[in-house]
Parts: sequence; structure tokens; C-alpha cells
Amino acid sequence: EMCVYEYNKEKGFQFKNIFYYFQVDVGKTKGKSNSPILKNYFGFIIEDGKIFVGDTYRGFSVEIFNSEGKEAGKIRLYPERIKIPSSLKKDTFKKLEQSPKYKMFKSMYNYYFPEYYPDFYRFDVEDEKVYFLTYKKLDNRRELIITDYSGKILKRSTVPWLENYRVHMNFAIANNK
Repeated sequence: EMCVYEYNKEKGFQFKNIFYYFQVDVGKTKGKSNSPILKNYFGFIIEDGKIFVGDTYRGFSVEIFNSEGKEAGKIRLYPERIKIPSSLKKDTFKKLEQSPKYKMFKSMYNYYFPEYYPDFYRFDVEDEKVYFLTYKKLDNRRELIITDYSGKILKRSTVPWLENYRVHMNFAIANNK
């Protein structure tokens, strides 16, 4: 859950309200925890006095809240779902099996891949625009969707990409670049 607290010099931080509940990848099968290798994305950014919450459990969705935690907008897109290639799944499991701790972790977790990639990989907010890095592959590049705060698509572009689920490629936007 995400909460809003108010700071007061005499009383310190005071709880105001809960404004967002999120889901996590958990579950048990035969005493082991289910563990997706490619997890859904959850993250938040504070920009322009707003809180942007991206959560691919809810699809291609970013909810926008004001500083009080009140809903101030929502971005919802409906791109084509992209299947995770079986070759990536096989290669990934092959690499995992070579890990020295694989047997120990396999006894505790049921590793699996979901059928589809999450709707976006990461997002960023800058210059009153929202930038979504997706899993849509175009040669050795990935799609970047740029929207305004209402979700209107302003531009589609591509950025370089390394094909490795363990590398967390972050990106930054400044001055529309």
C-alpha cells in the first residue's frame, strides 16, 4: 500500500490516508513459492507535485495522484500483448541451471515465465510527458511511447536494448531527449 503522511513540527509524521494498494507475485504450490522469472513492473515517480504510479498488474496503466493522495488522472493504453519467445525461456532456464545455487533455490521456488511480457518495462516522467519503455522489439531496439498526462500518444520512438532479463536497463529523459 502507498500512504500519505503529513509532517508537523510538534507531532512529527501523522498518517493521513492510504491511496494505492498493489499486488505482488506470491503463491505456494506443494510447499514452494511460485516465482516468475520475468516479474510485473511496479514503480512510482513524484514530478510536478503529482505521484505517478505505474503498475503492469493493472495492464498498461499509470495512475496519477495529487500530493494529498487524491486521484488526479489516469493513463491507460491498450497495446498488442507480446508473447515471450520460447527460445528466451529455454536459454534463461539453461543459464539458471548452471548457477551454483540453482538446486537450493529450485527446492524453494517454482520458477516460471508468464505467457506474455508485462505491458511496459519502465516509465519516466519529464517535461509534462510520460515516457514508456515497452518490450516491443524492433531490431536491437525497443519501443518508447511518449504520452501527455491524459494518455494521448504524442510520439512513438525506439531506443537501444540489451536482451538480458537480469540487466535492469533504466533510462532518463531530460529536455525532451
